[in-house]
Order: sequence, then C-alpha cells, then structure tokens
Amino acid sequence: MMRFGNDKVILVKGKRGKISLSVPRAGEIRVTADPALSGEAILAFLCRHERFILRRMAQKREEETRFSRVLSYRKALVGGREYDLCIDASVRSGVRDNTVFAREEAAVPHVIERRCKEEFLQRIELFARRMGVSYGKVSFGRGKSRWGSCGKEGKLFFSRALFMLPSSLCDYVIVHELSHRREMNHSVAFWKVVASILPDWRERREALKQYEFLTDLYGGKGEL
Repeated sequence: MMRFGNDKVILVKGKRGKISLSVPRAGEIRVTADPALSGEAILAFLCRHERFILRRMAQKREEETRFSRVLSYRKALVGGREYDLCIDASVRSGVRDNTVFAREEAAVPHVIERRCKEEFLQRIELFARRMGVSYGKVSFGRGKSRWGSCGKEGKLFFSRALFMLPSSLCDYVIVHELSHRREMNHSVAFWKVVASILPDWRERREALKQYEFLTDLYGGKGEL
C-alpha cells in the first residue's frame, strides 16, 4: 500500500495521461491516475500538491470533530439541523419529534428525502421562474461525487444528501444547475448568471465544502 507521509494513498484507475487527487477523509488520499504512471510519478504529483493536501486534511479533521455524532450514526442532519437517529429494522420509517427513524443506515437519505422533497422541488420552480429558464425531469440519487448536474436537455439530477443541508446551500446548488440552462460550462458568463441571483455564491460554495462527507457517508438503495 502506498503512503504519503502518515496518510494512506488509495489508487483508482483513471484515464490515459490523467491524474487527480481528492481527500475523502482524514488520513486518506484518493489518487485517480493513468495505470501506466509509475509510483515515483504519483509521489512527485503528491509532493507538488502537498500544501493543498495538508489544508484538506485539516478541514477533514475539523469535520470529523464537528460532525462526530453524524458520522457515528447517532445523529442525522435534516435541513442543516441535527436530529436524533433511530436505526431499527422493525421501526416505521419517517421523521417525527425531531428524530429520524429508519430501518437501516443506507435508508436514512431516502427517509429525509420524503420529508423535504416537495419543498426542494418548489425551490427549483421558484428559481427557474426568477431566472427565466425551463428544465426537464428532476431526479435524485446517491450523487457520490457531485451535488447535482444538468443535462443538455434540461434534466436535473441532485444528490439526496442535499436534503441534509441548510436551505441556503441547497439554493446555491439549485441556482448553479439552473444556470447551466443559460451557459453549459463554467465560464465567466456562467458565474455572472449565478451572481445575478446569488451575489454571495462564493461564500455559499465555500460553506458547501464542509458537508462533502455526506456524499460518502451514505450509499446503496436502502430499505424504507
């Protein structure tokens, strides 16, 4: 197993000639790279990005401290607030009395989705009208590596983990994806569209980073 300092390096097969890295949790670096690249080349790449890695490691440790009860499945986030979490195969799933009831851990995002989906869809419609854009089918899923996406035909996809975030951050993701109905890129013109609706989009985007662990925490379809 490759290590970089005290951190474990997980290698993932990537495209030819490409290499990138992410820090999914404290003590772990995920490198997606061309299989033809040597170990020395990968270590050299990590050295060039050492400051970024150290910064992200510090952020992940802060997240693990702040959200320790969520990470240990003692609490669940609903709209940015911590609710008690009850995992019981015999329980009736739902959100009641500031408690999330689910039959298994993987089902938690589905339970929270049922509570929050309608309001989320209303927010999409609200911003679409404000921006003067149309959109197609809206779907929700695991979204392991992304919060949302917008297809060329206007189909919108959002991670179920969004239902766990404060509404201000959900609004940022919604506006971001709807802005692609004007600009299918991340050009200066695209960010001008975002800024016309959310002048503080940079602050919201930065705040969103502290919740990235949610896209890794829950997986699978889960039983409701």
